[in-house]
Amino acid sequence: MNNTKMELHRLQSKIKGRIILPEDSEYDSAKATWDAATNHKPAVIVEAANAKDVIETIKFAGEEGQKVTVISTGHGPSRAADGGIMLKLSRMDAVRIDKDARTAYVEAGAKWARVLEEAAEYGLAPLMGSSSDVGAVGYTLGGGLGWLARKYGMSLDNVNYFDIVTSDAELRRAARDTCDDLFWALSGAGGAFGVVTSMEIRLMPESIVYAGNLVYGQEDAGMLLEKYIEWTESLPDEMSSALVLANFPDFPIVPEPLRGKSVAMVRGCFAGNAEDGERIVNDLREWKKPVIDMWSKIPFSMADTISNDPKDPIPVTITNVTIDDLSDKAKAALLKMTFREAGYSPILFTEIYHMGGKIASSDRSESVFAVRDAKYVIKIMGLVPAEEARRFFYQAVTGLRDELKDELNNEAYPNFLEGLEKFSHPGRLYPTETLEKLGRLKAKLDPDNMFENGLEIVPVP
Repeated sequence: MNNTKMELHRLQSKIKGRIILPEDSEYDSAKATWDAATNHKPAVIVEAANAKDVIETIKFAGEEGQKVTVISTGHGPSRAADGGIMLKLSRMDAVRIDKDARTAYVEAGAKWARVLEEAAEYGLAPLMGSSSDVGAVGYTLGGGLGWLARKYGMSLDNVNYFDIVTSDAELRRAARDTCDDLFWALSGAGGAFGVVTSMEIRLMPESIVYAGNLVYGQEDAGMLLEKYIEWTESLPDEMSSALVLANFPDFPIVPEPLRGKSVAMVRGCFAGNAEDGERIVNDLREWKKPVIDMWSKIPFSMADTISNDPKDPIPVTITNVTIDDLSDKAKAALLKMTFREAGYSPILFTEIYHMGGKIASSDRSESVFAVRDAKYVIKIMGLVPAEEARRFFYQAVTGLRDELKDELNNEAYPNFLEGLEKFSHPGRLYPTETLEKLGRLKAKLDPDNMFENGLEIVPVP
């Protein structure tokens, strides 16, 4: 980057945040993200304090011909920053609840934990995912498949508006009620079009839910998978659930009963009368007594306990496939991929999310999100402490995709893709005609591809 100290000083004089350079002692910690396996090397880091800082940074980037990589809370972006400007939004973490309107104003640096806590004071809940340690805005831009999704839809289905700074350094509001193409694109295509600085979302009147996990031994995994498919056929929309095939590492962060074990689990959340939820889960308990039973009535503010996702950075990678029918062939392939007969498995979790309900019935014209009709989204997570482990993981996943190529759907879920796979394969996320429309919007709002580390959406004249 050819900027002089004087030019950077000019930018610093216009913003309340701070500029960090590679020679500064804070540089390594400032550029670190949750994915410990990705090494970012930006030429300049700008920690924005407000939307005006974002505008000034984007204006500066345009004048200097620099690319901008946006980091909201540390989860992302799609590929490593190499040079250019890293724009960090973690200091922009304001949350404001309107209890009468049942809405929340959320800035881009706010994590779900803060929204969850403040909404709970009024008996309300946001449509967050499995972890409150994830940024609310980034999560929503990719879809938002959470534990209330079958009852209320995806997180993006409940956004009123996004505020975004585009490459021309203009602050725009993309609102649902204006049928705006930009709102449509942001609702599932992430940050390819600018810097989303805030959003307003609808909150749900949920305070107490029936949620948890039933844990079975690996020896019961095949039969449990059969039972789970049967069980989901009659579930009400109030029940969002997943079946998990898991190889827990022998790490201190794993609870002692599960540490170093391979298991199968049914987890979920019933957003309704707890007694009704208990009766539904009893169908599984009566089939076979679990090794561990963690389902109970809990405040939704404790939703993190359902998945117990790690909060500290660890070297993992995630991918996914979608499918409409878990045939005998598909079930056998998932079990074989996850539970190897001998040797090391690169898979930590294979999590089969049951879709449907409001996810499938939401208005498709309001968002670019393409995974509406799939019956199951299958998230596959692997522990990749070294490049060899990453290759091993993708070999296993490629084997699954090859084996089930005639059964899998074309589309994938954006939030369950990471790194170059997400960046380089938007064709797995959206149909051809949708990509062409996104390309035309990209040409209009970011013709020089300033935000190249979002999805690889090619500007279409």
